[in-house]
Amino acid sequence: MKKLIALFLGLTILSCSSEDQVNQDVASSKEISASVLDGKILSFKNEESFIKEYSDLALLDGKGLQDWIASKGLNPLLKVSDESTGMEEDVDQETRIIYSDALEAILNDESKVKIGDKVLWLNERDFYLLSENEVNKSPKELISIKENLVVYGQL
Repeated sequence: MKKLIALFLGLTILSCSSEDQVNQDVASSKEISASVLDGKILSFKNEESFIKEYSDLALLDGKGLQDWIASKGLNPLLKVSDESTGMEEDVDQETRIIYSDALEAILNDESKVKIGDKVLWLNERDFYLLSENEVNKSPKELISIKENLVVYGQL
């Protein structure tokens, strides 16, 4: 009888620890995907969460990236890039900048992302900080005023 009680207690302890592990896994999966869709722009809590999610996405294959994109409901630069495989004749292929699939998955179709309270726009190798008035401007409009924009960082 003592053996049966000990076995029951052992199984109870193991089942509780397994349940705790499941709860921890759920919590950590929420931490992994720290981005949310804010209008048309993917938004991150801070730079650390951006870097963490980018690093995780860099490890995924094409299907994994597409699944992640679908889960976010984002219209990313990655889809736009895949659809526009043909280059204009006047563009020199040697000077064309190619971004990683992970970065293209994070950026929206206008090459914008939000980190904290800052909206950034990627053009060539520079991330530009956009003001509230500039957030809704198209890439063509932003290119025309990029000399006036503040460079936040570079690739």
